[in-house]
Amino acid sequence: MVDFSIEAKKHGYIVSMAPAESYLDASAVQNSIDSSFSLDLGLPPRAWASDRYNASDEDRLLIKEKGFQHAGRQCYAYILAKAGIDTFDFISIQLYEAYSPFAHDIRTLTQTEALMIRIRRLIEGYTVTDLPMKPSDYEVKIPPNKLVIGIANDWADEFKFCKGEASSVRSAYELTKTENGQGFLGGELYMFVFSFILLRAN
Repeated sequence: MVDFSIEAKKHGYIVSMAPAESYLDASAVQNSIDSSFSLDLGLPPRAWASDRYNASDEDRLLIKEKGFQHAGRQCYAYILAKAGIDTFDFISIQLYEAYSPFAHDIRTLTQTEALMIRIRRLIEGYTVTDLPMKPSDYEVKIPPNKLVIGIANDWADEFKFCKGEASSVRSAYELTKTENGQGFLGGELYMFVFSFILLRAN
C-alpha cells in the first residue's frame, strides 16, 4: 500500500486513504495500548470492551453475543508514516465503522462534541507508539485541507453503524474553520467525491 500510494502520486494520480476509525484512532487514550500500533485486525472494538472508555457489562455482552472481532489498532499509522502526509490528497476517517468509538461516544456526547474531539486531535497531532520502524513513535497529524470526515447517511441503523447528522457535521466544520482559519475538506464531501468520480471516468 505504501509503495503503490507513492508511485500513484508520482504519476499524477489523486491518492486517498480511508481508514476505519479504529485503524487511525485519534480518540484513543494516549500512552495506553490503544494508541500503539498493531497488525491485528481481529480485535474487539475498544470503546465497547474496555474500562478505559467506561464500557458497561451490557456493552461487553453485546460484543460477545455478536461475536464481533473486526477492529484494528492504529494500523494505518504505519502507512502514513512511511508514505508521508504529502503522498495523500485527502484522508477520510470512516466514523461509520461497525461499533466504532464514535458510535459509542455519541451515547453520552453530542455528535458535534464527539466530532471535535477527533478533528482537533487529528489536526493538532497525536502519537502512535510501537511502529515497526525507527523511530518507533510517530505523530499522526493531518492538516484540515486533507481531512475528510466519513459518516453514514440513511442506510445506517444508528447503533452498530452510526448515522451522521448533517447539522452536526456543519457545526464541526464551522468550529474547525474558526479555530484553524479553514474547515476540514469533508465539509464538501459528497460533492467532492461525485466530481472526482466524473473527472476520473472521463
